[in-house]
Amino acid sequence: MIQLDNSCPCMSGLELEACCGPYQGSAQPVGQVAAPAALASLRALLLAASREGQTMMEMWFAFLDELPEALRESVDDLADRQILADHFLWDWFHRYSESRPLCRAARALELTDIRGASRLDEWALAPWEPWEVVSGSGETWTLHRLGTDRKVVVLKAFPQHRFKAGDAILSRILTHLGHGFLGMSVSVFRGEKGRRELQVGYDRIVHQFGLTPQVHLRPDIHNEAWLPLHTELLALAMHVKRTSLFPAAEPSGILDIPQPDLGGSTPRQSAGHEFGRHKLRLWLRGLGGNDRKAVEDLLG
Repeated sequence: MIQLDNSCPCMSGLELEACCGPYQGSAQPVGQVAAPAALASLRALLLAASREGQTMMEMWFAFLDELPEALRESVDDLADRQILADHFLWDWFHRYSESRPLCRAARALELTDIRGASRLDEWALAPWEPWEVVSGSGETWTLHRLGTDRKVVVLKAFPQHRFKAGDAILSRILTHLGHGFLGMSVSVFRGEKGRRELQVGYDRIVHQFGLTPQVHLRPDIHNEAWLPLHTELLALAMHVKRTSLFPAAEPSGILDIPQPDLGGSTPRQSAGHEFGRHKLRLWLRGLGGNDRKAVEDLLG
């Protein structure tokens, strides 16, 4: 059913392009569990997720085969393979929801740890976000979300995450037992130049999908855009120079002209996912003649 207004389907009351800002997961009260115990529990759950499934290796090779050629060529040179594991677990298996290892890991954990099982599913909603490292030392760091006034205090989940104050990072934040932890992978952008690179790259990617840089993405709401969007973010995390992950179609009039009403995307780009198609239908109301027919044909 087509929505008649531009409100988000998550029922937040916000416009679609501004959702899902209020969603921050369901972290338990800070201090309920000591940080070392929370960290040990988090690592155990991540290990359970990554080890689950007899066909994990076959799925991993299928994942690599699905990567755009520009990314596949960079995999062999990638020093931190956790970036790939991060994308593999949290994003890619949303395409194969019945077989994704997280589902099986959660079902197995439910027998002994119901809260832990639900936590795996919650972590699957955690997006990569751009952060400036404000201050910190050792395991505890204060981050500022680029493009917003939001600040968080997080703990490192893994000691190999190396950054310093003034750097920028692209990372997930996983909430667990009252603490926020950096996700499995942390992509570092060094210094002021790196912060600019990350913010420009992130803004370009979300605009490509008709979203605002402040959006808090969720695969259950932005499901049609989720996988290609995060593949673009994977390229950014891997520091792959922007070429063309997805071959561009030959220019065809209005279909290949960026439109403000589509968040800076072209109609052809917007038609590639359900969120963009929703905005296309709204924009279509003001069109006429050949332009209207071209967009109608694009929507099918």
